[in-house]
Amino acid sequence: MNVADAIARLRKPSKDLIPKIARKIAQLPRRMAIAAGMNGERRVTLADGSTFVADPRRGWIDWNLAVRGTYEPGTLTLIRKFLGSGDTFVDVGANIGLMSVTAARCVGPSGQVLAFEPDSRNFPRLASARQANSVPQLLPIPLALGSHTGHITINRAPGGDGGLSSIKEIPGFIGGEQIRLTTLDAMVDALCIDQINLIKIDVEGAEEDVVMGGLKSIMRFRPVLIIEMINQSAVAAGKMLSDMGYKAFVTDGKDSFECRRLRPIEPRLLDHDNMIFVDADKCGQLADMGLQVVEWQD
Repeated sequence: MNVADAIARLRKPSKDLIPKIARKIAQLPRRMAIAAGMNGERRVTLADGSTFVADPRRGWIDWNLAVRGTYEPGTLTLIRKFLGSGDTFVDVGANIGLMSVTAARCVGPSGQVLAFEPDSRNFPRLASARQANSVPQLLPIPLALGSHTGHITINRAPGGDGGLSSIKEIPGFIGGEQIRLTTLDAMVDALCIDQINLIKIDVEGAEEDVVMGGLKSIMRFRPVLIIEMINQSAVAAGKMLSDMGYKAFVTDGKDSFECRRLRPIEPRLLDHDNMIFVDADKCGQLADMGLQVVEWQD
């Protein structure tokens, strides 16, 4: 195989190559941590004072916390801008609770955070983060959200990265654990939720299902949504929201500490980045949150 053929194969990998790529990516944090001699847990304190126990061998979130002292600072900045005292935040795919704890500190004792994390490897760490950061307004919920209720298999990345689990089949991922599945609408009714201000969805391919299972609540509360746009399910979810009167924006990026600009855009795939969906009738309030709607080139 010549160089041109190799590059073409990587740009459009065959089905037999995808699992190998997935395994390599999932194992990178562990290999880098071991190579750097970072072989154990450490307590990390973020800039806002919240604390987490991180082991860089576990995956990308832990690796970033241990090495950089943060993870997706742009997303954290958006959460702080969109939330205030007494608000309600829904974290779909809460993982170890980084976004949920940040949100809980924003909404305060009079607000609430619903943190959905079905992976049994992540959920104990989410519950521990709640206790360690003294945020009783954070409610950890060991369920997956989708388009219906029932049970489903969770698929995990090889190498143990809990940030890459999915209820969808992904080439190279390993299935096994049966988890409970419900819908956002069902949980809103069960918990008697009377407002939702912000929803973050990061579920590795199940974004469309989450939005479908929460259509009634989204129409009722018109929250801002932050969705990771790295697969066609997320694009489909974005198009549904657009049809519901939402405008889509991109920001300066997940790793931008400033995150002050929003650029209007049509829902589409992005390279490891989020898209923000705002009710068209509420876009006039963005400036009050310290966000500027601008046009700029890719």
